[in-house]
Amino acid sequence: MHLAIIQFVLVIGILMTMFFYFVFLRSPFLDRMLAMFVFLLAILTILFPDVSQQLANLVGVTRGVDLVIYLGMLGFFFLLIMFYSKILKVESSLTKLAREIAIREGTELKKEE
Repeated sequence: MHLAIIQFVLVIGILMTMFFYFVFLRSPFLDRMLAMFVFLLAILTILFPDVSQQLANLVGVTRGVDLVIYLGMLGFFFLLIMFYSKILKVESSLTKLAREIAIREGTELKKEE
């Protein structure tokens, strides 16, 4: 199997990203399995581009790269929604914590008077 330069560069980039994810980021087991699946799928798509073309033809998309872009867009929007919901949860927790601190400090000031 002969690799084009871009295939080599992309596979190395994905392997480095995969290494960074698994070594430096902590995540639940299910998240790690999903990430492993996505990384391996990306590597397989790079190494065997004809497979993405066959899948594209199977689902009615003209080119394999279009299918990959469409799936990437779906994944991006999914992540966007997930991050937004996490931000809302963090904001809610922060508001609750700020209120509790303000109440605690207010009662401490009344005791000192």
